[in-house]
Amino acid sequence: MSTGPFDDRTTRLARRQESEVFANYVMPASWVVGIVGLLGLIALSFSSGGSLVPVCAAFFAAPFVMLLVRLSRGHFHKDIRDKRTKI
Repeated sequence: MSTGPFDDRTTRLARRQESEVFANYVMPASWVVGIVGLLGLIALSFSSGGSLVPVCAAFFAAPFVMLLVRLSRGHFHKDIRDKRTKI
């Protein structure tokens, strides 16, 4: 009998709920922040606002960081999407 990271029902349900919150609220917000960062980097490329480049780069990186968080938390793992109840 193999044990997976989400064999415990409470862990699996909590992670599924967390995944849905990330998918519905956190990721859309981080994509907006990322677009703002990209637009800021584009605007700074035409001006001399060199001190704002790290801020815009951090904004641009936000969706990718959130994606890494989701991957590390197992939000895309097949076991949290399994419809069958494991006892």
